[in-house]
Amino acid sequence: KAMCDGLLKNYNEKINGLKSLEKNYPNSTYMPAVSYEIAESYNAIKDNTNAIAYYKKTMEKYPNSSKINDCIISIGLLYYNMKEDDKAFEYFDMMVKKDSKSDEAQSILPTIKNIFYAKNDPEGWENYLSKIGMTANANEQDVQYYEKARRYYYEDKNCDLAFPEMQKYINKFPNGKYITEANFCMAECAYSKDNFADAIKGYEHIIAKPRSIFTETSLQKASYIYFKDKNYEKALPLYIKLQELAESSQNKLAGKLGAMRSAYYAKKYDVAVEESNKVLNTSGISQQQTVEAKSIHGKSLFETGRKDEAVADLKYLTKNAKSELGAEAYYMLAQVQFEKKDYKEVEKTVNSLFNYPYSTQDWNTKAMLMMADVYLEKGEEQNAEAVLQTIIDNTSNPEYIKIAQEKLQALKDKQNSRLAPPVQEEMKIQFNNSGTGSLFETTPASTDTLNNAQPK
Repeated sequence: KAMCDGLLKNYNEKINGLKSLEKNYPNSTYMPAVSYEIAESYNAIKDNTNAIAYYKKTMEKYPNSSKINDCIISIGLLYYNMKEDDKAFEYFDMMVKKDSKSDEAQSILPTIKNIFYAKNDPEGWENYLSKIGMTANANEQDVQYYEKARRYYYEDKNCDLAFPEMQKYINKFPNGKYITEANFCMAECAYSKDNFADAIKGYEHIIAKPRSIFTETSLQKASYIYFKDKNYEKALPLYIKLQELAESSQNKLAGKLGAMRSAYYAKKYDVAVEESNKVLNTSGISQQQTVEAKSIHGKSLFETGRKDEAVADLKYLTKNAKSELGAEAYYMLAQVQFEKKDYKEVEKTVNSLFNYPYSTQDWNTKAMLMMADVYLEKGEEQNAEAVLQTIIDNTSNPEYIKIAQEKLQALKDKQNSRLAPPVQEEMKIQFNNSGTGSLFETTPASTDTLNNAQPK
């Protein structure tokens, strides 16, 4: 402390002495140097205000002084150290504009760069260098462009600002050091705004790369987007990959359920059978998930012609679904029985469907149409006619009404064809037109005949 106090005292004495020279010899040729030395002395004792004032005074009063460049740089550095970057830049820029190739200008370019980077403006730094015929360091810009976007995303949590900056980084540095993370952050921002088109681009980029900390979430959300948009062909492989790579049991199950559903809706029934088996073999799944998996498993077996194998699933659903899926299962069981011509069982199953508390008018109507076919197959036309007429009179669905009308009309046509008298062939008389006589002309009798015919 004693040393510092001593130095301060010495500098104050020096300043006072220089100011005395300045006052007594205002026109001396040494005044530019004196003014500059006063500024330097104030600078040395951290009296920034007076230092800046004397540097500026030197520049204004002695513009031709050899110390002008030193004054400019010193003022800029003082403002920079005081964290007044805009004022610092004003003086640094003045130096660069005088001669960007000079040693003084080159020495302060790193500080100018720091000002731009501190303002989160790497693009501004790039443009500044371009104006003086220079280019920014690509590696540094890679870092700074991402840093700008990163601050908006992680620190400010502002996707409105982060999203365009992430896109800017991705476009400018497609192979950049932070390209994977930038794509993820961009996708997450887009996803949060329901901008699924841009979100899917980011997620797909990450999925295509080697596994990273962003892969699982990207698979989860990309598969959801495709599934939501009913693009089951694209959702399916992503769900399969999710169940393979996911570390959380929740996401593994989501992958299995998503793959099962996507395969079924994409009509890849063989795959749906495999994926539904994966779900059913997963421990801890809920009753609702079991019912859904059984339904897709059974229906997929049915669609691939393995109807006998599907029966076990369908029977399970009739007992456990407690939803419309149970009604559908009853109907499909009746279909299997109908194809086997087991009409007695069809009737039992249909009656069970009618009494099922979770059935709907749609499934009941379909079952009635099937019963009409059963009656027709059994030759019970009166019953078939009654069922079809009931559908026509009581169903609001025009599709089912049309089917019932067509079946009823076909039945009536069949009945009418049986009631109509047999068609007789029209009698035809053939005439011998070889002679020239009239149809009623007789052959003349002989004389003997006439004589014998007379009474005696």
